This record gives sequence, C-alpha cells and structure tokens, in this order.
Amino acid sequence: MAREARAASRRASRMNPRGDRHLRPDQKRVIVVSWVTVLLVTLLTLFPIFWIVMTSLNLGDSFATGLLPDHYTLSHYVDVWQHTDFTIWVRNTLVVGTITGVLEVVVIMLMAYAFSRFRFAGRRWGLALLVALQLFPAIMALSADYYLVNWISANWVPISDNWIGLIAIYVGMSIPFNAWLFKGYIDTLPYDLEESAYIDGAGRFVAFWKVIMPLCRPMMAFIFIQGFLACANEFLLVSVLITDASRKTFSMGLFDFAMGNFTTNWTDFAAAAVMGSLPWVIIFMIAQKWFVSGLAGGAVKG
Repeated sequence: MAREARAASRRASRMNPRGDRHLRPDQKRVIVVSWVTVLLVTLLTLFPIFWIVMTSLNLGDSFATGLLPDHYTLSHYVDVWQHTDFTIWVRNTLVVGTITGVLEVVVIMLMAYAFSRFRFAGRRWGLALLVALQLFPAIMALSADYYLVNWISANWVPISDNWIGLIAIYVGMSIPFNAWLFKGYIDTLPYDLEESAYIDGAGRFVAFWKVIMPLCRPMMAFIFIQGFLACANEFLLVSVLITDASRKTFSMGLFDFAMGNFTTNWTDFAAAAVMGSLPWVIIFMIAQKWFVSGLAGGAVKG
C-alpha cells in the first residue's frame, strides 16, 4: 500500500508543474506563453487608461506629443468642475442607474423564481423565448423603442424626454439574459429548504422571502451592479430618448461636451472622462466579489 501511495504521489507531482522543481520543456513553454499572453493583454487594457489620464494632465488643449506630457497641470479638472454641468450628469446617472438596478432585481428575481419552481402552461415556450431574445442585439429595437415611447406619450402617459421611458426600456432589455441566469442560480438551491419551511407552517411567500431571498443575495448584487453600470455606459438609447439638458446622463453629457463648444479641447474632455469614471470604478471594486460569485453561480445550471 505504501509503495502504491508513493507511486501515486509521484504521478500527481508530474501532473502538477507547481509541485515539481524540474519542469519539462513543454511545461516551461506553456508557462512562458501564458505569462507573455497575460502581460500583453494587461498592457493593451491599461494603455488607453494611461493615455487618457496623461492627456488630462497635459498643458494646453491637445494630446501630448509623447507618452508623458511636457508640462503637467490640474487646471482641466478645475475647468470641468466649474464650467460644465458635470455634477448634474453624474447625479442623473446615479439616479437612473439606482432605480434601474432596483427594478431589474425585483422583476428578474420574481420571473426567475416562477420559471424555476413553478410548472405552468407555456413555461417551455417562455424559456425558449428568453434564449431566442438573446440572439438579437438591442440596437435592432432602437427605432421601435423610439416609436413606442412617443406613441405612449401621445395617447396615455407622457414618458418621452424623461427618465420613465428610459428606465422602462433599460429594465426590459436586461430581462432575457439576466432572467435565464437568475433561473440557473435558483435551480442550484435545494428544494428541501423550502419544504422544511412549509413543514414549519410557512406559506409560499414567507418561504420565498426568508429562505430563497437570503441565498440569492450574490445574484441580486450581480443584477443590480450590472444594471447600474450598463446605465452609466449606455449612450445610444439615451441620446435618442432624452433631449432635456437637465435630464442628461453622464455619457450623453460627455458627448455633448466633446462635440459642442469644446470640440478641439481634448484635455478637458479627458479630464471629464477620468472624473466621471471614478465613481463607477469604485462601485465595481467594492462589489466585485458579489459580481463574480453571482455570474459564476448562475452559469452552473440553466
């Protein structure tokens, strides 16, 4: 038995390069190629960020002639803060992103729970529709969204040129992928937990509220963060539906800032981009563990 154990240990060490001090040539090549690939991808990812930060610190109104500015200044950040509607853009984005994220969590969680736990007529077709809707890009519905919002505003409720129509479309666009992902997450939860709650006298809603919801917090955080960041980065839809300057989000304001009076002032544009990106980066860094765990958990089963 001891001899077989030692032989198994030697085979395991040969299969694990980290456990073997003398790597084979093919293992060394794989490790070198992997590190070079990771390094190149990291540099390609970080270079645009480095370039935009250096541009924001460059004296003047154009790009630096080299990788580093000849003269450094923080005056562009002061100009953006004092002479633009930067705070309004960020405030509007925070409001729209927060409301959208909360509504997405509520709608998608209830929808995913119904598809996961209930058996009803049309369930299979509903799941197939969720998959089919993911095949079409959201931009295909842009003209239909614009017509629908204006038709509802003319006949029912005024939702054009305000956040109501914009938020409603954001929530609808997020349903196909996130509902399927959330359903896969709930499928991994043992049904015995709910049955134990039923035995103790809990109803369907109480079991959902006190048993399922606490276990779904990572996925709920993922849905909220994804919806929030999507609103912060989205430009095409908001540029079509919103024309009121007081309701512009950051992406639309930044575009107007670049294409308006400051068309050639790339340093101020870069400063606004850096300042506007900081809140979203901080939010993502704080909540990244829930983002990753929610995405991984929902992908286990679907």
